[in-house]
Amino acid sequence: MPERENGGYFGVETGETGNRFYSCRNLLITAGGASYPATGSDGRLLPLLEKAGQPVTSITPALTPVACRNFDLGELSGLSFKGAGLRRLRQGERTLTAEGDLLITPDGFSGPLILNNSRQIEPGDRLEISFTGSRLEEFLAALHELKQKEGKKQLGNLVRQLGIPQALAAELLVKAGGGLAYEMRSADAPGRLLRRTAEACCNSEYTVRAKGGWEKAMATAGGVALSSVSPASMESRIIPGLYFAGEILDIDGETGGYNLQAAFSTAFAAASSILKKASPSDSDSN
Repeated sequence: MPERENGGYFGVETGETGNRFYSCRNLLITAGGASYPATGSDGRLLPLLEKAGQPVTSITPALTPVACRNFDLGELSGLSFKGAGLRRLRQGERTLTAEGDLLITPDGFSGPLILNNSRQIEPGDRLEISFTGSRLEEFLAALHELKQKEGKKQLGNLVRQLGIPQALAAELLVKAGGGLAYEMRSADAPGRLLRRTAEACCNSEYTVRAKGGWEKAMATAGGVALSSVSPASMESRIIPGLYFAGEILDIDGETGGYNLQAAFSTAFAAASSILKKASPSDSDSN
């Protein structure tokens, strides 16, 4: 951990044995969060900063997939859906609702819909997935309408017409009505089967077993508390001359380049502030 020396300078030792030493009046820390630990971004600096008096919030993996208990769609890994729906149930209450693109993985779900909301998902949460993004009653009404118009078609074909891929339709209809449900003539399908089919397509429920760990996370939620850093200069309000940029800060955005933009912008603000503060007489020490 960098420490202030006499005279207002930071002293920084590098290398496993501290065999190199640097001093500076202004120090910019860009050590990242705890995701991608193989690159050295493992979060070990955060406890040291906290010990030095810099407020730090707890960290957790963000932009990460989820694994589900007794997951029965693993054979469909790689199948993706536009505009799917997600509802999180915690202690019996729906506490999160979102829409976005969904991807089936060997043991659960990923894609922007899951990644962008993973910071708010914990093991034990129940997830209601709508593979079409439609509301249950809307899907059910559309299914009844198709049954009236195209009663000679197999029930599985009607489900496919409503946006469910064939492989998934087969799996969901087994869940709804057994192995023969897909090939049943839709005119012969009773109302309770149509409802169970709609529930499988729009309200399939999965329990989260685990979130992807740091080796899978694309970002870190938590870090140096933003309240302890000047937003204009990225300088610590607690330790003058100490600056932060990038993912070591308690900043995590959605997938799509937002975290990279935050890193670039905070680094620019910090560097600009340091250059502005530096005088010709001490520029060699910054």
